[in-house]
Amino acid sequence: MKLSSFEKMIMRSFGRRLMMNHVEAPTLFRGLSKGQFPRILELGCGTGIGTMQILHRLEPAELIATDYDEEMLGRARQQVARKWPNAAVTLRQADATNLPFADGQFDAVVAFGVLHHIREYPKAVREIARVLKTGGAFLLEEVTREAHFWPLGRLMPAAVLLEDKDVIRVLEESGFSVNWKGRYLRAFLLLDCQK
Repeated sequence: MKLSSFEKMIMRSFGRRLMMNHVEAPTLFRGLSKGQFPRILELGCGTGIGTMQILHRLEPAELIATDYDEEMLGRARQQVARKWPNAAVTLRQADATNLPFADGQFDAVVAFGVLHHIREYPKAVREIARVLKTGGAFLLEEVTREAHFWPLGRLMPAAVLLEDKDVIRVLEESGFSVNWKGRYLRAFLLLDCQK
């Protein structure tokens, strides 16, 4: 599902960068080492804010950042070229429910607030499990149902309203062991899932 123009405006905002840089990425990547995951796939890179954090905090040898929306990829390309011109980053369009990669290609997959945009999110989780190497990590920050009842959340419709228990069940059914990394503002879930 592509974002609405309002959602795109929020994704480009100072507030979004602030939350990503000071709450989401530090919490999700806490305890992980730079270079620990040589090859990383990012789903739903949007404007590249998360991409910058992956490069800064995890320093992969190779990062493939994807998004469903070509317009968002254009913004991410500008961001990467300006801030990480020598990084081994490939930006490409991809559908998370049908990833264009062979089995077992990645050491880690990272997704910041992506699953609630995917109507068939269990299919996307199965695809993530497929492209991860055995022992790989799925690092997930996800917006849960509670966020969509905030006044601002009502302006950003989700493809699916996610409950913690449902997300965890789908992850476990797809072969992941789920470890809590944290939660913030009661509506955002952070998980480290091992294949």
